[in-house]
Amino acid sequence: MGSDKDRLAAIQSLRAVAALMVVLHHARNPIPWLWNPLAHYEAFASGVDIFFVISGLIMYVAARDERWGEFIGKRVIRVVPMYWIATFALLAIEVARHLAPLDATQLSHLLRSLLFIPHESPDKPGQLYPLLAVGWTLNYEMFFYALFCIGIVLRRVVAVPTALILALVAAGALGDLHGPLARTYTSPLLLEFLCGLWLGVLYRRGHADRLPGWLLPAGLVGLLLVPTVSGEGLALAGRIVCGVAVVAGAIGLGARAPRYALLERLGDASYSVYLTHTVVALLLVQALWARIPLQGPLQLAGYLLTALGVSALVGLASYRGLERPLTRWLRRTWTERMARRKSASSGAAAESR
Repeated sequence: MGSDKDRLAAIQSLRAVAALMVVLHHARNPIPWLWNPLAHYEAFASGVDIFFVISGLIMYVAARDERWGEFIGKRVIRVVPMYWIATFALLAIEVARHLAPLDATQLSHLLRSLLFIPHESPDKPGQLYPLLAVGWTLNYEMFFYALFCIGIVLRRVVAVPTALILALVAAGALGDLHGPLARTYTSPLLLEFLCGLWLGVLYRRGHADRLPGWLLPAGLVGLLLVPTVSGEGLALAGRIVCGVAVVAGAIGLGARAPRYALLERLGDASYSVYLTHTVVALLLVQALWARIPLQGPLQLAGYLLTALGVSALVGLASYRGLERPLTRWLRRTWTERMARRKSASSGAAAESR
C-alpha cells in the first residue's frame, strides 16, 4: 500500500497551496499606489480552512498513540519557538519604527499573544488579533491540541474531541456569547479540525479509496467562489464544506496524486512561509514595487507574482536555516532529557524494591 509519506504526498503539497493562498490574501490588501480590483476579494483567506482540516487529519494519523506528555512536548516544539521568534522580530520592527518603549497595554498584548490567549487587538478594536496578526489561527490550533490531549488522557482520541467540539459549537450557536475566549472556543471553524480528524479515521481504517479525487479540484474551485455567496453564515458553511472536500480529495488520490517536488518542499516550509511573509517578504516586495513605474494589470500581476516568489524564498530560507535545525535540536534535547528522567525513575523504583 505504500508509506504514509507516499499516500499523503498530496497533503504536503496542499500545505504549500494553502500557505501561498494566505500570502495572496495579504498581498492583495489595499495599497494606495496599487491598481487592485482584488482588494475586496476574500477567497484566498480560505487557505486557513485547508490548514485547519489538515491539522485535524495529521493529529489522528501521526499522534493518536502518543502519551500526553509526549504529545504536548512535540506540539510545543513544533509551534512555539518559531512563532515567538517571528513575534519578537515584528515587535523589534515596531519599536524601532516608533522609537518608544512599550506601555502597559502593549505589554499585555504581547504577553497574551505569546501565550495564545484570544483577545482584542489594541490597534484594531473588535478584531481578535495577536501582535503577529497571522497568529490568530494558532490560537485555534493550540485549543484543538488541548482538546485532543484530553482525548489522549481519557484514551478516547476521537470520541472526546468530537463531543467537546460539537458541544462548544452548539453553545456558540445557541448562546449569546461575545467575549474573545467564547468567540474563539465556540467558533464553527473548530468543525474543520473535527472533520479532518474523522478523515484521519477513514484513512487509517482503509477507506481512503472511497473518497473521490475530483473532490480536490472541486473544493478548490468552491473556495474561490464562496465569497460571492451572500450571507456570512452561508459563506462560512461553504468554506468548511469546500475545505473538507479539498483534503478528502487529496486523501482519495493517495499515491496516484501527481508529485511536484517544489510544492512538497514548500509544504515542508509552509509554517515558515506563513509566519514570515507579513513580517519580511511583503514589506520587501512593497518597498520594491512602489518604485517601479508600472500601472494597471501589469503592475498588479508583477506585484503578486513577486510577492509569491519572495515569500516562498524567504520561507524556504527560514525553514532550512532556522526552523528545521532549531526544531531538530529541541526535539533531540527534549527526547534525551525525557529518557534520562525515565531512566532515573526506573533506577529509583528498582532500588526501593
